[in-house]
Amino acid sequence: TLRYANASVLSQDTSGFWILWNYKSGAILASGESASTDMAGPTLAIQVPGGFQFRSSADGHVLSTIPSPGGYQGGGAAQTWSWQLASDGSYVSVETPLGLYGYNPSGQLLFSRTGYYFNQFYANPIIFAAPGQVQIANGPGGPNAIETVSVPGGVSVVSHPYQGPFQAWFAD
Repeated sequence: TLRYANASVLSQDTSGFWILWNYKSGAILASGESASTDMAGPTLAIQVPGGFQFRSSADGHVLSTIPSPGGYQGGGAAQTWSWQLASDGSYVSVETPLGLYGYNPSGQLLFSRTGYYFNQFYANPIIFAAPGQVQIANGPGGPNAIETVSVPGGVSVVSHPYQGPFQAWFAD
């Protein structure tokens, strides 16, 4: 995986080792191991055991660490099902079997919506963390509707039904 933001590059190999680089000097700003990382704008998000860590994409310093919300307790650690860093780096959306949660890089809870975002009724929800809103296809809003959850606040609006199956969000 490669991500570029401002003057920094995040690389992560298939074994989970990640490095935050200064693009101009080639200096390593931070590194570690994680199953999942992402970087956008000023924020580097790293899934760590039992939660998430936010770092500055400019210099790699830790901004906050949050526990994994609403996940199952198994083996002594909360498990998260899915997460996305907003495309502008302003928040992370965390989806668990018990709900949808949003946190800003300082670790503040922006919203929480209880409900089943991953279960037999809503097979394979497709979630996009857009600036200011989380968009969910094939989720609690129904199989042929888009649920939009505001960030911050967590107010939900469901679109009118559409025809055909939802495939994917466009990166742009």
